[in-house]
Amino acid sequence: MSITAATCLQYPLSRGSVHIKTANVSDQPEIDPGFLRHPADAAVLAAGVKMLDKISDSKAMDGKFAKRTFPKESKLDFTDTKQAEAAVKDFVMSEYHPAGSCAVGDALDAKLRVKGVKNLRVADASVFPNHVSGNCLSSVYAVGEKAADLINADWEFAALSSKGANVV
Repeated sequence: MSITAATCLQYPLSRGSVHIKTANVSDQPEIDPGFLRHPADAAVLAAGVKMLDKISDSKAMDGKFAKRTFPKESKLDFTDTKQAEAAVKDFVMSEYHPAGSCAVGDALDAKLRVKGVKNLRVADASVFPNHVSGNCLSSVYAVGEKAADLINADWEFAALSSKGANVV
């Protein structure tokens, strides 16, 4: 049996980016998650590592751990903030689903339309301006439902306008 303890940063200050590289739609975009770009993120995660280390060294946990698999360098002193930050920088990844790469207000308008691009909307977790702390499935469903309503409203408006109706 094994146990995993992790520190997770729910609201990072660091920001990454997603950019197209070519005009070829088959080419993958350039994705830079920007992990730990803001120093506060590494500091918060390091504080979490220090807390986990303190818990694992507590009397209540005595004899419960056979070995530590991370970090590889078991001689690190996690009471030292710089060493805890070094461990964090050595092993960082995303949790849950990355979000916000096409955020409402930045790349999208309030109707989920991509600014400067005709007839293109986005309706997934990338529209969230901030991370959802937890599984984002229900939030993504809500975005999809809202997008469907927005598209239907636009089609109804277009249909009425094409029939000569006076639409305000």
